Order: sequence, then structure tokens, then C-alpha cells
Amino acid sequence: MKFLILFLISSQCLAHFDLKSSLVVRSYPGLGGSFALESGYNISLYGEKSNQIYYGLLRPSLIHFESFVVRDTQYKLSFYPLKILEITVGKQNYISQYEKFSYYDCDNIRCRGEMSKDYTRGQMAIGLGRFFLTASYTYYLNTYSFDKEDPYKEVAEYDYGLFVQAKNEKQIRRNYITGINFESHRLGLIYQNDEFIESKKDATMRIIFFEKTFGELKLTNGFGDFESTDQKKAFIYILKLSFIFKSSNNII
Repeated sequence: MKFLILFLISSQCLAHFDLKSSLVVRSYPGLGGSFALESGYNISLYGEKSNQIYYGLLRPSLIHFESFVVRDTQYKLSFYPLKILEITVGKQNYISQYEKFSYYDCDNIRCRGEMSKDYTRGQMAIGLGRFFLTASYTYYLNTYSFDKEDPYKEVAEYDYGLFVQAKNEKQIRRNYITGINFESHRLGLIYQNDEFIESKKDATMRIIFFEKTFGELKLTNGFGDFESTDQKKAFIYILKLSFIFKSSNNII
């Protein structure tokens, strides 16, 4: 009986656990890619999942990214007071040991080292028939390791093709996604802007995307333009493959 009870408890816990992976490749500002593994645990707080609005959820999760140039680990806790509203607090830690970026002069910019980002994000998702819209606002507090020989050397912000001041930085991200859902695919637009307050720099991406679902596999193709204070405006192509190893019974 004791083993049966433990088995039932374990099964119930696993029912709220999920695991998925993704592979992302982008063409600009430098050709690169990364592999990510994400795991989370979903805790129902109140309401029923079938309810369109009134459903509360708490989700701690861990994401690890690996690429040829940068390693990134992210811890976050998301709270859904309503099904359409998400509030997240998290932390990202980056480590780079690479100094041959095509879009950086790593003799004059610190390409190797560590950075940490503490962030808070608010996001709202709205659906009307097949149409959907999500809007999010994220506030980051960034801390960078500095070059011991030159502590004022600017620091590479790899994702944006930017180099910023080697001190605590405030970053604001505004992200909007809209589109149309179909039976097994969706078509949409993405607009994302990242602003670095202390360095007075920013980066903007505008993407048209097509997403197709094949069971547990999801394929996303996106193309558009990318530009930043330190990179000229140019065409960008993004390919993303996602696979769900295990889904949670009560994920939103």
C-alpha cells in the first residue's frame, strides 16, 4: 500500500511537469544558432483550465541555452493571476569564451566574460476567434564583468549586435506578436525593441513568421529586418525547431 501511495503521488507530480527543447538559427547580425532545453512545473492555484479567463497558475522553470560562442542559463518564476495575464521574475547568466565574432572588434570590445540579467516581465495575451495578440514589457537590470586591464572597455551584447558601457545597465524590451491561428499552423507578425538606457542604444527586429505543428514538433520560419545602433538595417531569417518531450496536464 505504501508503494502504491508513493506511486500515485509521483504520478500526480509528473503530470504537472513538462520538458521541451528547441533549436534556433538566425542569419544576422552574424550567422549563428543555439540549442535550448526547458523544464517547468505547473501549479494550479484556482479556477478551471477550461475557463477562458479565470484560471490561476504558478510556474517555476529552468532554461539552458548552448551555442558555439555563448552559454546561457535562465531561472524564472511565472504567475498567471488570469489566463490572459502573465507576471514573471527571472535571472539570466551568460558566459562567453569566444573572441572571433564577425560583427565585433574583440581587440577593442570585451567579447569574453560574464553578464547577469535580473528581470521582471508583464505580458497579456488576447484572442478573438482565430486572431491573437500578445504584448509584453520586460525591465532588466544588467551587470557585466569587466576587463581587468581596461575596466572601461565596452561590452558585447551578443543578441543585439551592440556594445554597451561596462557598468550596470538598464534594459527595456517591448515585444508585440499578432496573427491568425489555423488548424495546425499560424501566420503572424513580430515587433521587438530593446533599449539600453545608460548606453543610449537600441535594437529593433520586425518579423513575418509562419509556424507549422506536426504532433509534438513545431517548425517556425521567420524573415524580416533587424537593425541596431551599432549594426546597419539588413534582412534577417530565423528558423526555429521545437519539440515537446513531455507536456503538462494543466499548462496554459
